[in-house]
Amino acid sequence: QIIEVIDLTLNSNIPPDIRVKCEEFMNSFKEKDDCIDYCDFILKSPNHSDSVRFFALHCIDNAIQRNSNQNAENLTVLRNVLLSTNFKAEESEKSFIKKKIGSILVSLIE
Repeated sequence: QIIEVIDLTLNSNIPPDIRVKCEEFMNSFKEKDDCIDYCDFILKSPNHSDSVRFFALHCIDNAIQRNSNQNAENLTVLRNVLLSTNFKAEESEKSFIKKKIGSILVSLIE
């Protein structure tokens, strides 16, 4: 369902009220405890669009920020999800995806 909502949000022809509902759904999704499981699935599946993959990375980044003051075990789970992902060869990966990955890796080190 989240994949459909992301794709719908990117459609320039949807009415503003539907776009707002989609964005609210996406924001609530990011706060769910099990969102990382979905993101792990999305990032390991090669068939998802760059926009869907970027949203999954954004969710991981959000979870890192939420968990930065918690125990190291939570951060280890997030790090493992990111590092176990099969990203495209560097030449074919979109620059906004590469920048997001770099940003997340830096936040894991800090």
